[in-house]
Amino acid sequence: MTIKNLRLGLAIGHGTGRELIAVFKKVIHALASKHSLHVDFIESSRIYHSYHTLTVSGEEKDLIKHIADETTQDADEYRTFCETAAANGIAAIFRTAIHAQSLYLVRDQLKAVKIEHFSLGDSNALLFIRDEAQGFYAGVNEYDNGNHSITRSSPFSRSTFDQILAYALERAAEEWGVENVPESVTLVYKFHLFDGVFQAWAPHWRSRFGIDVDFIQPDTMNRNLMAWGIQGRRIIIAGNEYADIIQPVFLKWFGNSTIETMCAENVYLSPNLHRLSEYQTVHGSADAIAGQGLVNPFATIRAAAAILERHGGCSGAGFRHQTEKAIQSLLRRRLTTPDQGGSCSTDAVVEHFLRAITDLTDATTPDVHSDTAEAGLISNAWIGKKSAVVIVDYQNDFIASTPTPAVSELSRTIPRLIRCARKEGREVIFVRFLGNTSFQGPSWQHRDALLGKSEKCVEGTWGAELGPGITPAPGERIFDKKALFDPFLVPEFAEYIAQQGLEHLVLAGLYSDVCIDATARTAFQKGLWVTVVEDCTAALHANQVDHLRFMEKVYGARVGTVAILFGVKA
Repeated sequence: MTIKNLRLGLAIGHGTGRELIAVFKKVIHALASKHSLHVDFIESSRIYHSYHTLTVSGEEKDLIKHIADETTQDADEYRTFCETAAANGIAAIFRTAIHAQSLYLVRDQLKAVKIEHFSLGDSNALLFIRDEAQGFYAGVNEYDNGNHSITRSSPFSRSTFDQILAYALERAAEEWGVENVPESVTLVYKFHLFDGVFQAWAPHWRSRFGIDVDFIQPDTMNRNLMAWGIQGRRIIIAGNEYADIIQPVFLKWFGNSTIETMCAENVYLSPNLHRLSEYQTVHGSADAIAGQGLVNPFATIRAAAAILERHGGCSGAGFRHQTEKAIQSLLRRRLTTPDQGGSCSTDAVVEHFLRAITDLTDATTPDVHSDTAEAGLISNAWIGKKSAVVIVDYQNDFIASTPTPAVSELSRTIPRLIRCARKEGREVIFVRFLGNTSFQGPSWQHRDALLGKSEKCVEGTWGAELGPGITPAPGERIFDKKALFDPFLVPEFAEYIAQQGLEHLVLAGLYSDVCIDATARTAFQKGLWVTVVEDCTAALHANQVDHLRFMEKVYGARVGTVAILFGVKA
């Protein structure tokens, strides 16, 4: 068997940097070894400052001069490391957190962008390009009046935009195919402050790239996203000032994630860097817990998987998909560091992850782990009771207004659940929400007015129809809730459940923390058994994992995936 080689650069920052580099090496070696891939590392000789180490190390000195000098030295060293790495054929760099001022000097000099790609299902996707090479973050400081005045210059240039636009279109073609590259690109900058120069450059971009460029102010961009979400495939290029703030929001909206657990990819566009990729943890240096073995390793683990997927040459290996399944397995079992509610050390979480990812290599394993509770679910999906699957509020308006991967995935998992239930002769019941103002009580109307909420799932509209892939079979019942969370408040539904002698409800749909919760709560109080299909629902306000655990504890609900419940492959 041919052994392939992958050469990576490593850059280490103070704080928890050394701990995370150890995690990265261990995980990437373990993942790569399953595919006959050998990984070599070239490490930067310098340990780069965090903001904490800069301030502490300068306590006995002129702090401003000390930070400026150390920042410049860090930037010079790191720029040289990146240039040397690119010249020597390094595929990518993994870097832990370092002082932002040094980093942005390098990003300015080497023309960096940050890449976030969110695949939202049904041909909806967002390629978010963060311009790290220009603007306030990439500026230079000048002091006057005895350091009592500071001026920070923030240059922009058409040539830098040329590089960013060229890469954005190149990356879109890679992600979506040349035929699916949008005909327009959205630029989110405070363009009103630039004397119309961006608009003056637009004809040049239209001529060079054959695209239209839309300019949107950051506040307008937020409003549009909240109102309409992402429709179709979108390329958004944004200045640092907006992108830095909105990135955690996008992670939550579109990925149900937080910065503490995610990685990010930066690409250097300077010609001599040859599109060198740099992967980083999104979280900071976490100096306060350095050396305690408590830093969350999930961002670093995800970075290892992302690098292998993009640069490892193992087509179809599915590193990221398998990694996500393994991490979700750990989250369900609270095998996490304390910041995510567990009691494990960093090293223990890594060991649990490696065991979970190993389990996934067994094609007969329906999910990422097989503890006794889940084995019991497989062998007794219906718990020996008269059961029905209840699909709650899986409707177009709710799906369109929550364009997250978790919600998009429901178009695959819910139809599969329904097929499994029908195959085993179990009843499937559909519940729809109707949000017409005429159905709302005074308090509901007051809440919507206060929060600026519009009607959703209006009777007779597309938004009220069942979501993609769902068609009730002849004889299957549909119940409508008129501005209600709980279907048991619909007399016909409550009577039907009782008349059919149902003892056990298997719940799926939207949302786990709203109407699924309301249904489970009343079902439990009425003496019914409840199962919640975790990959057939998604949360709106709460953390999905936490809320499912809440329902387990309070309603005695069983929680399992379609694969676990029915013993089928995920």
